Amino acid sequence: MTIAQALKEKNKKIAGIQKIWEKIHRYNSVQEGAERPYSTKDLYLQAENELVNLVKLKTRIHFASEPVRSLVFELSELKALVQRVRSVSTTNGTWRERYENVTTVMNAELDILWQDAKIDEIENKIELIQEKLDKFNHTTEI
Repeated sequence: MTIAQALKEKNKKIAGIQKIWEKIHRYNSVQEGAERPYSTKDLYLQAENELVNLVKLKTRIHFASEPVRSLVFELSELKALVQRVRSVSTTNGTWRERYENVTTVMNAELDILWQDAKIDEIENKIELIQEKLDKFNHTTEI
């Protein structure tokens, strides 16, 4: 199994565990006399077993990805950085409040041109790293 396949399997396991917990939440407490379609005790044991299997799979992925781990961390931080840069207000100019007779003059040091250029730069880095990781994940067996 390649890392790419393992990552898909990991996501399936996480979704499966979530579905089990949804059933536990839905059917643990039912009205007296109502039919309980699932044993929540059995579901809980199933969730525990799936969790053990998930941890084993994640551990295998972790050890196999050691050669590119710094790229994984860098990718994560760059994605967060893009969001931070996007959230910077670049408002410039005079603004009048709609319901009050107040005028505000805004002056952004980091303007929209800087913001757009910086986002493009970071997204290009993200794309290059993602390509390296994709290649590694599709060719590395765990």
